[in-house]
Amino acid sequence: MDSCLVLSCSEFETCLKSFQKGGEQQSGEQEQQGQRAPNPKVDAKINVCQKELQEIKMKEIQVKQTACLSLSCSEFEPCLRALQSSGGDQGGQQQQQGQGTPDPAVSAKFMTCFTPPPQGGGGP
Repeated sequence: MDSCLVLSCSEFETCLKSFQKGGEQQSGEQEQQGQRAPNPKVDAKINVCQKELQEIKMKEIQVKQTACLSLSCSEFEPCLRALQSSGGDQGGQQQQQGQGTPDPAVSAKFMTCFTPPPQGGGGP
């Protein structure tokens, strides 16, 4: 299993799965063994890969959001909605909540497209 540690994250996941399938015939045993004697190196690699995967998803979302910015207002909202739904029910929401503040350019475009223009005579 240590041989999996030197691989890239995508290869690491495949390597781990092959070990789990090859080394254990019953999934129940596999889960119990995993909980009984976790390998700190494997756990660390899993954490690194999860962070890396999250960063890749964030970058992909930012690229797609940027692509949405070039669209007209009528196309902009459906483009953003498609992005949110494509990330999975939680995925899209988590990504944006995880960012804390949305991309300022996306916010500005959103405000431009969806904030009603000020009504005449509303104030001084």
